[in-house]
Amino acid sequence: MLSERCLTFMERLAKQPGASEEQLLRLQSDLGIELPADYLDALRFSNGAEGDLGGTEFWLQLWPACEVLTAIEGYRIRETAPGLVPIATDGGGTLFGIDARSRDPQRMDYVQFDPVNLGWGQEELRCTTFTDFLEHIAT
Repeated sequence: MLSERCLTFMERLAKQPGASEEQLLRLQSDLGIELPADYLDALRFSNGAEGDLGGTEFWLQLWPACEVLTAIEGYRIRETAPGLVPIATDGGGTLFGIDARSRDPQRMDYVQFDPVNLGWGQEELRCTTFTDFLEHIAT
């Protein structure tokens, strides 16, 4: 279940129908890992979302579950940042993802990268929860 704070941010975006449990299980199976509960809750609420996070003119495009693997291939994640699960972009020069190297969903952080400098040690932001991630980029 989304926290009230997270729901406030998600309501600002153009939403899609929520992901089914089957879609979420398929994503995690394809990745070979369990993902953080708060990210999965966001996808249950809206399987992909897009828009301005509210007054900051910061555009966020949260990818639906079915596009995560495409982003891994498109950004060459396996070569440049193994263990990164890309989840969103700003539509320009910023990539957002989950640092899944620990393989423990309770220890995975949300990170921000410049796709040109994609590689571990180049993160521009690190947050411990999906809500903190949204709050940070919205301000």
